[in-house]
Amino acid sequence: MKSKIPATDKILLKVLSLLFIFILVLSVNTNTMAQVKPDKKEAAIKSAETGLAKAQANQAKIEAQLATADSLIQLGEQMIGEAKTELKQYESDKKRIEKDYGSKKKALDKRIASKDKDESINAKSELKELDLQHKAELKDIDTKLKESNKKMATGNANLNKGKTLKDSAENSLKTAKGNVKLAQEKLDKANQME
Repeated sequence: MKSKIPATDKILLKVLSLLFIFILVLSVNTNTMAQVKPDKKEAAIKSAETGLAKAQANQAKIEAQLATADSLIQLGEQMIGEAKTELKQYESDKKRIEKDYGSKKKALDKRIASKDKDESINAKSELKELDLQHKAELKDIDTKLKESNKKMATGNANLNKGKTLKDSAENSLKTAKGNVKLAQEKLDKANQME
């Protein structure tokens, strides 16, 4: 036997069924939303941490460049100082050699002009030896002067390279510090997300 359900009860039953389905969908959707938020927060934190690590690594790299620049400047200044000292010493040595050669040559020239033939021949022989010794000493001093001038040029090159690198690194460091600060703020903001 079929029982008849009044029409109002059928409508009420349909409304209750729809309400039950709506509540069920809503509870599943809320549960899903609750799970999505932590995942989104974790992803934001992870992204911010990665950004901060990259910014800090870049800052460390630039600080290393700055240290290299300072080392180049210091090395250049040291090389220039040493080269100046060496150049003064070698120039002084060269003047002394020239002065000694001049005085010895003058004495030998007097002996060469002597009327004693044996003494004149001996003096010519000594003059040849003196000339050879003088040329060897000058060659040695000129080699040392060349080396000191090369050291001076290398020192100047290191100094200029260091100054250029330092200027560039200082500008980059300002930017890198700003990037680290922004990345830290982004991480702090991600940690405060709900």
